[in-house]
Amino acid sequence: MQAEDFEKAHPDRALNWLNNRLNSILPMGRYAAMFYGVVDLKDNRLDYACAAILPQICRSETNQAFKGLDGSGLPLGFMKNASYDLHSVPFNKGAMLILYTDALVETPSPPHNVFSDTSLVERLNDLPENIRSESIIATLLQELDLKRHGLNDDLTLIALKVE
Repeated sequence: MQAEDFEKAHPDRALNWLNNRLNSILPMGRYAAMFYGVVDLKDNRLDYACAAILPQICRSETNQAFKGLDGSGLPLGFMKNASYDLHSVPFNKGAMLILYTDALVETPSPPHNVFSDTSLVERLNDLPENIRSESIIATLLQELDLKRHGLNDDLTLIALKVE
């Protein structure tokens, strides 16, 4: 991703570039999932593209509801010259982006999981509008109760907010 020809400002082109590199180096049957987003604070917009990722979660401003973003797209490395759709959503003051890996919605193992894609969005919409990013992470991790459930996979959870 440090290469000069990597188009980091264009999520769809960036995923295409990564896909072509990974297609030539990943072993047959191995693929990667990815969310690639660019926040444009000047134009109040989030541009993103996805490669077979869970629906990441976004709200466009403080008084708006959280919703799942389209995570569709071929996995990276699956086939040469795959194209990826560019999506854009408003990203104004108070906007938030919640990025997570599948361990958040698969702990403990389904059907006993604490969160599903749907219930995670519902839970986020139950939180106070002005909640801070670190409080969202703390709340979700507390409800996940990792001391009791443990993890079967790696967990990444990131919350970004435009102040």
